[in-house]
Amino acid sequence: MIRRPTITLVLLFAAAASLGLYQIKYKIQSLNQDLAGIQDAVRIERDEIHVLEAEWAYLNRPQRLAQLSGKYLSFLRPVSPSQIVSFDALPLKADREGRSPELRR
Repeated sequence: MIRRPTITLVLLFAAAASLGLYQIKYKIQSLNQDLAGIQDAVRIERDEIHVLEAEWAYLNRPQRLAQLSGKYLSFLRPVSPSQIVSFDALPLKADREGRSPELRR
């Protein structure tokens, strides 16, 4: 015959195991819902990336870029050697504004 403390101990263990399984079950359901939400967000982001890549390809067509460069860059000319100077040859900001260099911060 099984003793009363043994039966009580087995019942307490079964109750603790049931409670643990119950908590694990709902934790797993919660994690599955989180995973589904993240997967939906990833799918939406991939769709948006696909749209942006298509837009990028459309905007970077060579014909369009040639047209825009002709329209907006026609005033540009090659750099002449006289335009290239060393950094030391550039005037300081204080000199351009008429202040003495000692007042610079």
